[in-house]
Amino acid sequence: MLTVDWGPSPDEGDKVLFIFDGGVLTPNQLSAISFRDGEIAERAFVADEQLDELTIPRRA
Repeated sequence: MLTVDWGPSPDEGDKVLFIFDGGVLTPNQLSAISFRDGEIAERAFVADEQLDELTIPRRA
């Protein structure tokens, strides 16, 4: 895990955000990932160069 952050949002409700460095995963490992309980809404793999576009400065 690289960082954990709390994101207050009056419109969407508070969020806890986790950012991990999971290393390099094989196609089989990627296809085995599932979110059964719906608690995790999204996963994404992004390059370091994209962080400024995707998050606020304190997370980047």
